[in-house]
Amino acid sequence: MTWQKTLIVVLLIFGLTPFVCAQILDDSTKQVFGPETTKYTKEEHIKFDDPKTYSVDTLAENLHKHNYVNRLDNKMQDLGNIGTAIRPLYYEIPEIIGASSGFNSFNTYVINPQDIRYYDTKSPYSRLGVTFGGNGRSMVDVSFSRSDSTVFNVGFEFKRITSDKQVGALKSRGDHNVLATIYGIYARWNPGKYQMLVNFTRMRHQQFESGGVRPLSSGSLDNLFKQDSAQVWLNSAKSEEKRTNLHLYHQYQLHELFQVYHQFDHTPQKITFEVPDLASDGEFFDQFLISETETADASSFETIRNELGIKGKHKGIFYNFYVTRRDIQYIPKYLTATGFTTEYYLGANLRYVIGSQTFRFYGLVQDGGSYKFSGSFSNRFFEASYTRAQYEPSFLHGNYFGNHREWHLRFTSPTADALEASLKLETEKLKFYPKLSLTNINNHVYFNQSKLPDQASGAAQILSPEISLSWKFLRRLELNTQIVYTTVTGQADEVFRIPEWLINTQLAYTNNIFKNKLGIQIGIDTQYRSAYFGHDYDPTIQQFYIQDDFEIPEYLLADLFVNFKIGRALLFAKFVFANQGLGQLGYFTAPYYLGQQRVLDWGITWQFYD
Repeated sequence: MTWQKTLIVVLLIFGLTPFVCAQILDDSTKQVFGPETTKYTKEEHIKFDDPKTYSVDTLAENLHKHNYVNRLDNKMQDLGNIGTAIRPLYYEIPEIIGASSGFNSFNTYVINPQDIRYYDTKSPYSRLGVTFGGNGRSMVDVSFSRSDSTVFNVGFEFKRITSDKQVGALKSRGDHNVLATIYGIYARWNPGKYQMLVNFTRMRHQQFESGGVRPLSSGSLDNLFKQDSAQVWLNSAKSEEKRTNLHLYHQYQLHELFQVYHQFDHTPQKITFEVPDLASDGEFFDQFLISETETADASSFETIRNELGIKGKHKGIFYNFYVTRRDIQYIPKYLTATGFTTEYYLGANLRYVIGSQTFRFYGLVQDGGSYKFSGSFSNRFFEASYTRAQYEPSFLHGNYFGNHREWHLRFTSPTADALEASLKLETEKLKFYPKLSLTNINNHVYFNQSKLPDQASGAAQILSPEISLSWKFLRRLELNTQIVYTTVTGQADEVFRIPEWLINTQLAYTNNIFKNKLGIQIGIDTQYRSAYFGHDYDPTIQQFYIQDDFEIPEYLLADLFVNFKIGRALLFAKFVFANQGLGQLGYFTAPYYLGQQRVLDWGITWQFYD
């Protein structure tokens, strides 16, 4: 962010401070609308007749967790900077069991239709969040919503991620590592028996690739954490993904027992990788298949999805049956496009609620043989679920041709079984949540050490016991701990690279002072991750792949933070990697990708209700 933009934001902060304070003073006499009158719901609660509304978050607690990895309990692997390519540390059964593009490294940053909030605001509601990270990292999060009673709601969301390179000879202000713009507009119309939800979302995510840092001839990893020693591989390479989604859901209620609905999605996705000057960056690549002077690879994927279904509810019983058609097209730049292919699905959702107990069943069958079945049970103290799925490998796994990679392969469909169970034991001061996850994956498709698609011969079992503990003591102190232990066994255990231990801990002091005018949370977050052979990243295809040459050393990170609530303004400051130099000079998030060094981040969020 340029100094001019920073100055504008600082002036805006000071300019709005009197207004925020005025709101505090006038709340008791003049302010009619506020958090109590502003509620929202999501599409899933409408579609599955599970009416729930949520209040907007007005708490300062954990506001400092602005980083996407931190938000997701550090169960993700990225490339060490905000907005970079990211993947789950732990195996997840794919949501899509049919054909998919295979380009998923920026999925976390997309606004999905199911995440959009539909408001009943009673008045205009707006939210403005700005985060300033040290070394040229920033995030902007803006939303606005307006309702006409409960019949009509319209609004938008806008997000911006800007991260400068943290290492390399070209490191300077404006030398971007990530530049992403994500936005969505939406509307809800609910005049009575008919209801319609419609939204349009778009993401343009640019990652200016580094290829990681070059190893030193001495072999020393510690010296790489010195800014004058680390040199990156790439200086002109850029990956980009553009993804849009037009989404429509509408339903008509003939009776509580019988409703009909239709859902439509049109999702184009375009991925490019460009290197305009291979003369300077060519040393990073192992082969040139099209040009030795420049790289201009591209792939496109388009999905048109229509779902038609019936549903109904009576007392504690809900049913939903539907049929889906998906038309899919994969268009690689240097291969012949095959045109649209069509998939058909039959699906069902069932729910039964009796007292505090809930039983759920989900089933989906595709005409090509893929399927997914899931059942779950929950009450106040216990939750358990089982999922069985067979899904197709992605288009990317099957065929690709670019300047640095080519393959034409066929794989059988992988299968997976996932069993989870957890307890909820709570007292006024102590909360204890033990959890056990067991997953069996057969014929897993992945990218191997040669950066090529491959299929495991056999099965692997992933066992992950987990403990979450929250303990309030000495009135204002709270200790939160999450411990995850993972072991992988089976014939295909080598294709799953997961740290054996992941431990998150937070110790915080929370209080409201000055007659509850100022809320404060101050504390320390720590994250421990044991050593493991983590996935490397190939920017030419935007994919993480397994490797055997670089064991990511164990690391312990400590962040000091303070969060404030002043009226309706929320502020935070965080000292990232405060323990740098205390026995640890730095850390890696992926092979030769350096983690964020010690820096100060801060941010502010306003919410307005008129």
